[in-house]
Amino acid sequence: MKKYKQTPHCTRPQGAAVVKALVLIAIFLLNTCNNGLNGLLELQREMFPVRNYEELLDAVNGAPDDGQPRVIGVVNDIILNSFIEIGDEKNITLTAFDSVVYITSTIAMKDANFFYIEDGGSLTLGDKRGRGTLILDGGKDNSRIKPLITVGSSLIPSAALIMNNMVILQNNIINASGGAVSLNYNSIFIMNGGIIRDNHAKDSCYGGGIYMADAVFTINGGEIINNSAENYGGGIYMVDAIINMNGGTITGNTANAGGGGVFVGSGARLSVFTMKGGKIFGNNPLSDKNNIYIGAFNSGQQISASIFGTSYFINFGDPALECNHPIPPAPDYP
Repeated sequence: MKKYKQTPHCTRPQGAAVVKALVLIAIFLLNTCNNGLNGLLELQREMFPVRNYEELLDAVNGAPDDGQPRVIGVVNDIILNSFIEIGDEKNITLTAFDSVVYITSTIAMKDANFFYIEDGGSLTLGDKRGRGTLILDGGKDNSRIKPLITVGSSLIPSAALIMNNMVILQNNIINASGGAVSLNYNSIFIMNGGIIRDNHAKDSCYGGGIYMADAVFTINGGEIINNSAENYGGGIYMVDAIINMNGGTITGNTANAGGGGVFVGSGARLSVFTMKGGKIFGNNPLSDKNNIYIGAFNSGQQISASIFGTSYFINFGDPALECNHPIPPAPDYP
């Protein structure tokens, strides 16, 4: 019988395997690149990209006047030549397009806000469609006399500011109250995230980080840190106002007169501070009027402070929560 030589199993040459692998890698990289490009194009379709002050001003002024939203993506650093006004029925969202971007101002703008939200207008800082960090920076210029953002000027309709993650308001030193934000007359501020830091209200002024009168402030997250005031309210100064604190952190703030973290005062109407979550600690560490200071300006004025739940703690004080009459210090929570 004739014997046949067994044919070995076919094996692909090693060189061909390498070529195939390289082709697959090239296809993967091409798809990744296309996905990234498509993502950027999608961002551009959803946002108005702006690269300088003029483009930002045009994008805001050209937004609908009927409350329809307009999302503006800041592509690179912008130097403001004048303040940007968010007019009545304007609904603007401002976010960093794809990197860390700064909004600063010229020296000539020392007596102006960065943004002024008119009654009936709305400004949202930060958006999930943006991929970067937006920073409003006062530049630690001692000659400035206005907050970075002023919200509202009369009783009706209300103006609104919303602050989300990936946003920082910082380094505004002013000869006025409200280093970063001033809330006036029925205005609304919702802080879901972000950081307000290193702002200062000098010359006997109030509210190193935030000043609020006749306004409502809801804190769901974020940080208010290292702000200071020559008078009351290093982090927040409130009068005839409402604060609902559900989360977030207030720490490292100082005030010469008291209320390193929060000052709760009352002028003509009831002030209400309600804390259901979050942390207030380490403010005015050398003073007994540090984290929260509660005091009416005249006898008979009304203030309500409710602090409850298990997700907060107030410490570094004796007492940590001080009113016009002695009360037991709030316990330290781990």
